[in-house]
This record gives sequence, C-alpha cells and structure tokens, in this order.
Amino acid sequence: MKQFIKSYKAEVYQMIHSGLLWIHLIIPIIGVLLFCSYYSYSPWKNEDKIITYLQTLSTAFPVLIAIVVGISCEEEKNAGHFQRMLSVPYSKTISHLSKLMVLGSQGFIAVLLAVVGFGVVSKCMGNHTTGLLDYLKLAVLLFVSNLGWYMIQYIVSFQLGKGLALDLGIVGGLLSPLLALGLGDGIWQIVPCAWGIRLVSYALELIMKTGEYRLILLAFRQGFMSMLIITVLLLVMFLYWSKRWQGAEIEE
Repeated sequence: MKQFIKSYKAEVYQMIHSGLLWIHLIIPIIGVLLFCSYYSYSPWKNEDKIITYLQTLSTAFPVLIAIVVGISCEEEKNAGHFQRMLSVPYSKTISHLSKLMVLGSQGFIAVLLAVVGFGVVSKCMGNHTTGLLDYLKLAVLLFVSNLGWYMIQYIVSFQLGKGLALDLGIVGGLLSPLLALGLGDGIWQIVPCAWGIRLVSYALELIMKTGEYRLILLAFRQGFMSMLIITVLLLVMFLYWSKRWQGAEIEE
C-alpha cells in the first residue's frame, strides 16, 4: 500500500506539471459556457436542451479519453522511453494502476464540471427540469460507464502507440451516436464506447419520466449489468497486461 501511495503521489505531481490537469479543467468549462450561451436564446424545449448536451458530452468523452491517455503515454515515451516506469523498485502493475487512477481521477473531475456545472448554469437561466442531485448521479454514471474505455485506451496506447489509440478513440466517438439509435439495439451492451451515451440517455428518460418506464428501466438494468461485468473482466486483463508489460513495442 505504501508503494502504491508513493507511486500515486508521483503521478499526481507529474500530471499537474504536465498540463493535463488544466485540460481537464478548461475544456469542460468552455463546453458548458458554449452550450449555455447558445441555449440562452435557443427556442428548444428545456428537456431537449439537457438531452442534447448530455448526449454530445457522452459522444465526446471517449475521444477526449483517447487524447488524454495518448498524451500521457507520449510523455512517458519522450522522458526516456518508459524507463521511469520500467525501472521502478516495485511491481509495474502498481505504476500502471496508479497512472490509470490519476487519469481517471482527473476525468471524474472533468465530468463533474461538465455535467453539474451545466446543471448549475441551467438553473440560473431558469431551467428547473432536472435537480442538481440528478445531474450528480448522471455525472457518476457517465464516468463509471467509461472506466472500461479508459482501460482499453491505456493498453492500446502503451502497447501499440498513441496514433492507433487516437484512431480507436475517433472510431469510438463516431460509433457511440450510431449505437445510441436503433442500429445499436442488441449489441451496444458489449461495446464500451456506447455505454455512456446509452445509459445516460436511459437514465434521463427515467428521471424525466418519458417513454415506457418499465421497458426503459429493464433496458437500463441489463445494460448496466453488462457494463459492470465487462469492466471487471477488462480490469483483470489490465492487471495481467501491466504485470507483463515491457514497453518495447511502441515505435511511431
């Protein structure tokens, strides 16, 4: 545990000085301001404004994860071809897990700013359709539903390179809105990049009490359980991979 805490603190220090933290703070704030500025004169219904914003955020998040994880990987590569991580006096699993957790922690902060921040500004603009507690729940749901995507992006970045990881992130960003439609029925439950937009959309329908409540609740529960099971399997794969990782296959 002491080794993990030490590694985690080192990763936090590195992230702060790398500028990644500012990316996680500035982008959500800009997104909230842009959308709310447009919504201030848009004739859309309040419900449609919330749904569109959260679906857009759910689509963009997988791409942003790919970018941030890719930047983190590139920094390690440029700082001695991963020697800092390869030469640690403890398990490489600890090093990788602490880095993943720091990236995830910053991602959670970004999601909170983007979702709850939007809720606060919306309420100040007179939109009381959804409570702040519901926005908080939606933020947690969006983050948790992307944990599997974080691990996939991390493995691809550190094993095959930032370029391939970014390509995968873009594909994920394009797939997620498609799988949110009827095209994704029956398959979205096993596609990590689609979990966020689907689960958040279902949760919004449940909160706003639109559509067939029982059917939506059933679909949400099935998707959520599938997401949890696959995320646990991805965590097992991540731990196994990190233990055997040698950092030598990345050549870009």
